[in-house]
Amino acid sequence: MTSMSNTIQDETFGEITFDGLNWIRTEPVSLIIAGKTYELKVDIQSPDLIYDWARLGRLKKETVDRIFDPNLGGIHYTLAKLKKMRNLYAGIFLQGKESTCHKIEEAAQLYLSEKPENKDIPAASVNEKLSSLQLSVAHVFDNRTEIKFRCDWYEQGAGSFVIADNGEVSIKPADMAMEKLKEGIGALGFEIRECKQQYFYVYSADIPSKEQVHGMLDLFTGNEEMFFWNYYHKGGVEPGSYIDVYMIDGKPYIHESTHGCGGYNKTIDMDAVIEFIIRNWDKDSDWGKYDHAVAIQPHNPVYLLSDIEYGKLDEFIPDYSATP
Repeated sequence: MTSMSNTIQDETFGEITFDGLNWIRTEPVSLIIAGKTYELKVDIQSPDLIYDWARLGRLKKETVDRIFDPNLGGIHYTLAKLKKMRNLYAGIFLQGKESTCHKIEEAAQLYLSEKPENKDIPAASVNEKLSSLQLSVAHVFDNRTEIKFRCDWYEQGAGSFVIADNGEVSIKPADMAMEKLKEGIGALGFEIRECKQQYFYVYSADIPSKEQVHGMLDLFTGNEEMFFWNYYHKGGVEPGSYIDVYMIDGKPYIHESTHGCGGYNKTIDMDAVIEFIIRNWDKDSDWGKYDHAVAIQPHNPVYLLSDIEYGKLDEFIPDYSATP
């Protein structure tokens, strides 16, 4: 085992710190758009969680040796993915920074020029509208980088500049329902962590209170799915199971499944599902993805309206009423 620090010096990204899901660059990156300088937080997707725990020295030597064994093949995929991410980052924020800024300006100007109300406005006035642009964070994935923005001239009010691996820039609208949900959850004291897919993680270093979890579920409108790892499931091929939580008409429903196997749908009391989430909050499982976190994504759980059974928490957590 080596140093227990979560911070390393990467050959391309510079000093970065692992937060359990992604790598965060210590120093922000600067971009100049239409004469205005932006300091962006950089959030880098983990190429592989097991690989990252290994290079941080958090796994046993025999596990590390197996992960880095070139004869097993898996490491080649991970290193190729990491190389692609480094090249993408360098092309956007290092050697290609000037081109990146120019293409972001072009994408914004194109959007503005295509709006009917801007048809007869001089180009200089269109450029002035860019001054309201607010850039916040850059998410580096293995096939693209997304820079989140807010402004008063974009129809959705918020979105992302998506920079493809060939350097081309497009604009993707934000899911405003999800953005509102994130803001509400953040106001409860949770930290929001973005992911490559359409879901996001809700993180808290401390085990949340029942009031916090209840407040989070109260924000659900029926078009969301929460999922987390159930440490207490001991049956099946491997221990543990995945739990999906939905809210329909203010009532919680859950769906449990195990590795490679489907599950079943149950309705469950609100107090019970809150206890279920809290009991699993600090369990290090599924390589840390759900350690002190749950994930949320947009979803329409209409299929849950059939084959529903009533469930009790002792089906999932033996002797759940006992003090943890």
